[in-house]
Amino acid sequence: MNGKVVIRFLFILLLIYVGTAYLLDKQRESDLISNNKSIVKIKQEFKFHYLDKGEFTNNNIEGKDIVLYFFSPECSECNKMSPKICELAKSYPDIQFLMVSNESKDLLLRYSKKMLCSYLKILVDDQNISTIKFSIYSVPTIVIFKKGNLKERIVGNVKLSFIEEKIRK
Repeated sequence: MNGKVVIRFLFILLLIYVGTAYLLDKQRESDLISNNKSIVKIKQEFKFHYLDKGEFTNNNIEGKDIVLYFFSPECSECNKMSPKICELAKSYPDIQFLMVSNESKDLLLRYSKKMLCSYLKILVDDQNISTIKFSIYSVPTIVIFKKGNLKERIVGNVKLSFIEEKIRK
C-alpha cells in the first residue's frame, strides 16, 4: 500500500515539474515572439564574445540580415554543416554569417584554424546564453534574422539548397 502512495506522489511531482517547465517555456516564447507570428523580435538583451576580441549583442542584430549558426566543434553533423555555412557566407556578402558555440576558447581557436574560412567569425557563448535566449537545445541549429527580426530556425544537417531557400525568403 505504501509503495502505491509513493508512486502516486512521484507521479504528481512529475506532472507538476512538466507543467512548470511547459509554462516557463511558454513565457520565454511570449517574451521572444511579437504579435506577428512570422516575425520574432529579440526583446531580451544578450552578449556573446568574438573569438578574437569584441562583443556581439542584441544591438548588433537590429535592422540587419544575420545568420547565426550554433555549432560544436565536436559534433559530427556540425562538421558536415560548417563548410556549407562557409559557402553561403561567400555567396551572400550582404548577410553577416556568425558561428556561435559554448565550447572553450582553446577548442574554438583550434577549430577555426582547421576550418580555414575567412568569411565567418566565431562567437563564444561563454555563459550558455544561446540555450536560454534562442532556445537552442541541439546543434547544428541555424537562426536567420531579416532586418533584425528572427524569420527562420533550422535544426540539423540540411541541404545547402534548403538553407538558401530560407535565406532568400
